[in-house]
Amino acid sequence: MTRGSVKGKLDELVNELIDRGLEHLSLWGILGLRFMPGDSFLMFLFGSQVRDELGQYRAMYNNQFRIVLDYAEDVAENGGDAEFGKYREEMLGWDNFYVNYEGDDEDEFAERLSERYRKIGEDLAPLVASNEDGFWDAARDAYEKDEIVGKLDHAFSYADIVEDYADDIDVRTPPVLFFLRLRYTDEVVRALRKSENEIFDRMRQKADEVFDKAGEEAKPVP
Repeated sequence: MTRGSVKGKLDELVNELIDRGLEHLSLWGILGLRFMPGDSFLMFLFGSQVRDELGQYRAMYNNQFRIVLDYAEDVAENGGDAEFGKYREEMLGWDNFYVNYEGDDEDEFAERLSERYRKIGEDLAPLVASNEDGFWDAARDAYEKDEIVGKLDHAFSYADIVEDYADDIDVRTPPVLFFLRLRYTDEVVRALRKSENEIFDRMRQKADEVFDKAGEEAKPVP
């Protein structure tokens, strides 16, 4: 499977993730007033600023996956000689939550993020090396169903890591409400987690479909 084919699938998933995140994001939630009904009026006033702000997360994911694929290609070509360290600083530099972290556990946070990205790259390496053209054909070629489901679960658990450090992450909206910049860390993490869970559920269902169909086709004809 070519790098471009893998990247195309990742871009598709990133776009779905951010689009779903925008749907789940509550402006009342950012204001700490989640009990208020409907966001329509607030979205009319501030929706464009919020969409522009969340556009940075689309860029974050896209650039991180670009770097992950560089590492995956390295692993596919060089195996155990590939070193993630040379990709680490650029990867962390694209992570909006890490860049805005202001707590005392920066090294721990960086290590957990780095380990996540390293593992995703190693998980993608067999797909990059596969002779199959499609994502699911390559996944079936490289992994058993339980393996690919576990790797997808890991890939879509970013918000779980970020939540552990969210109290010390200061991400804010563009100026709204008389030039106030509102902290929205908790709300964006909540929206991203919900989106990740939905995408993982869909991908798990697709894995069931793909692998179960393959199993049926492999049965001998009586």
